[in-house]
Amino acid sequence: MKKLSSKTIYYFTQTMTELLKSGVPLQHGLEICGKTKKTSGFRFFSESLLKDIRNGKKFSLALSKYKNDLGAFYLEVVRLGEETNCLPQMMENLTLYLKTFNDVKGKLRQALIYPAFVCLTTVVVALTILFFVFPKISAIFEAFSESSIYIEETIVQIKYSVLFFSGFLIFVLVSTAVLFFLYKTSECFRKKADRVFISLPLIGSFLKSLYTRDFIFVMQLMCPSPLSFTEALKRSTGVIRNREFSKQINFIYEKICRGESIGDSFSHSGIFSDYLVTWISIASATGNLKCVFKQINEYYSKEINESLETFMTLVEPVLILITGVFMFFMIAQFVMPVFSLLGRL
Repeated sequence: MKKLSSKTIYYFTQTMTELLKSGVPLQHGLEICGKTKKTSGFRFFSESLLKDIRNGKKFSLALSKYKNDLGAFYLEVVRLGEETNCLPQMMENLTLYLKTFNDVKGKLRQALIYPAFVCLTTVVVALTILFFVFPKISAIFEAFSESSIYIEETIVQIKYSVLFFSGFLIFVLVSTAVLFFLYKTSECFRKKADRVFISLPLIGSFLKSLYTRDFIFVMQLMCPSPLSFTEALKRSTGVIRNREFSKQINFIYEKICRGESIGDSFSHSGIFSDYLVTWISIASATGNLKCVFKQINEYYSKEINESLETFMTLVEPVLILITGVFMFFMIAQFVMPVFSLLGRL
């Protein structure tokens, strides 16, 4: 099955929103999407969904084949739209969410391009020196090693440095690959990793804001529906990408079911800010959930943008500093000894 790009998902959602809001039936809307010439992936996706719809499947069930690309969040919102007969509005909400999400992702990518390029260039230069330049130079110096103890000792020292540095690079690359594999395949490891992610300084605060915004966005969509607050809370646990965050929301749900107040249940969770707890308590007291969740959603959208600006300001100099330390190590361990040897010849 062909992987869907984020651009394809956004264009599809945006197009279906416009068609459904115009009164076009779902099946006919998918037929129109299948005839468009945006991308081959867009047409394939639309035609695949159309085939399932013609076979009697629900729209959400047809989309579930692409769960890895769309995510649980997308499927839950579509499912809610079907249950409440508000699919056009839910697709419109998804379009707005995807636009915001893609904007955040684009800003992060833009902030990391230059530092990533510098880091990659540094690593390539280091590997070139280690595995191509130094072996050729060392062969020249070894011809003179018998006439000078200093040259022989320096060559041995550089070789040890090469072995250590090569081993370190291999260890980092292998460890990164193993950790990524475990995160994708092991549910237990992913839970522990998600707990660590939201505990990290700076990054953890940004991720908390991001996951909180997702949670509030889903609750904002669910609470005006026939679902009760607790039912909406339970269903929201399945759409949060961070396992630890989802676990804490489930604990809140269980506390409310045992009779604890909504405000106390949220305040004892430890993952939500005082701002959110205060407004949730107000919502539970007044019953005006929709307006309160809208207010919280706007607040966290603004906070995410501010956190992103701070992150973009800090990440570039930090990565460049790390690269500078890396280059200093390379010069101290390899370049300076080589120039020293040249002076001894």
